Amino acid sequence: MNNIRKFLMGIGIFILALPTLLRLNKPLPGIESYYFINQFSIFPDFIFRIFPLFFGFFSLYLFYLLLNILGFKKNISIMSTLLLLISTPFIYVSNYFTLHFLFLFINFAAFYLFFRKEKYLYLFSIPLFLSTALFGIYAIITILFLAMNIFTIKRHSGQSFAFSITILVFMLASLPSAWLIPNQHYLQILISDFGADIGIAISSLILAFFGFLKTWRQKYKLLFVYFVAIVLFVACRYLYFAVIYLNILIVVFAAKALDGLLSKKWELKFIKQISAIALLCTFLFSSISFVDRISNDQPSDAVVKSLVFLRKQEEGRVFSHPEKGFWITYYADKPIFSDSLIFDENMKNISQILYYSRDFSNSTKLLDENGIKYIWIDEKMKNGQVWTKPEQGLLFLFVDKKLFTRIYNKSGIEIWEYHPEQQTI
Repeated sequence: MNNIRKFLMGIGIFILALPTLLRLNKPLPGIESYYFINQFSIFPDFIFRIFPLFFGFFSLYLFYLLLNILGFKKNISIMSTLLLLISTPFIYVSNYFTLHFLFLFINFAAFYLFFRKEKYLYLFSIPLFLSTALFGIYAIITILFLAMNIFTIKRHSGQSFAFSITILVFMLASLPSAWLIPNQHYLQILISDFGADIGIAISSLILAFFGFLKTWRQKYKLLFVYFVAIVLFVACRYLYFAVIYLNILIVVFAAKALDGLLSKKWELKFIKQISAIALLCTFLFSSISFVDRISNDQPSDAVVKSLVFLRKQEEGRVFSHPEKGFWITYYADKPIFSDSLIFDENMKNISQILYYSRDFSNSTKLLDENGIKYIWIDEKMKNGQVWTKPEQGLLFLFVDKKLFTRIYNKSGIEIWEYHPEQQTI
């Protein structure tokens, strides 16, 4: 059994590291990663690739130690760790340079120190817990998990309920109003099998449900655990990153169900083995599918080549979809109109007019006022992200060859240069 566990752990670690290995000679994946590269450009590209993976491995180890300290059976600790290792949200955290890989590590380290029985060691957890406040809204997750552990262990049901309501009110009050707009495709955000970028495998959710039923006898002790799970389920509809932290509870409940399945006496032993293999293959399929998605994630080589070309052109502000802003800043070294962070209501209104207006005078006036010289467009923008028709809005205005010149057209990516001096007076 120990050899099987080591073998499965080895496969899991290989899968976890595979996205980074596959992209060593490719551009760094994602959008948010490039925000940090632009902020900390003094560091080599290699740091932004390795750090998430490095902290991911340490987080995994701390997670296993934490489950042991909290009194989980060894089998459940091992299975929870394995399920976390091959889960889509954890693979995402360990392969993309975002705040989550550091935030997750700090929380696991803080909780590990907090529950260690050595005298005064728990005091070292205090600065770690306090440091999570620097992560803004993410700190709510720390409060939820800290309260969950304290109230679960001490079994203060009445206080647990009162504290639950307080946290919920505080959480809703802390969220920007724009974040309270629910996503219309909830299952596509939550479940990886339905196309979620960092969702949870449906097999994990099913197992977690049975694990939940298995713990129902302890419902009063686990009242706050259930509350936190419900809050995170609801939060997934508004905040994509809530899936990452919901996944921690999911893998523990799923491991509880899996342990019950494997420890159960079966009349036919090979049926038990087939069931275990089938479940493992389901988990691995979701993981490998996500690994493949990361290996083909944007920005592609074609995107980088187009931006390197743009870098060699004369200075000028670039207009595109805000999602592309960090890439343009990093590879083209050109000022941008907007990015995912700098996109206020005024910029949104201007962008909407530029995207969809077919009025030459109105659009060129906005281009002039905002000093826009280049327009960068990729295949995704032309196929639903911005436009749905070939000659919609700005695409129609490109027919004026005096005002707009296409200076790049490769692999579905176009760069247009705007010539305000050519306007008819």
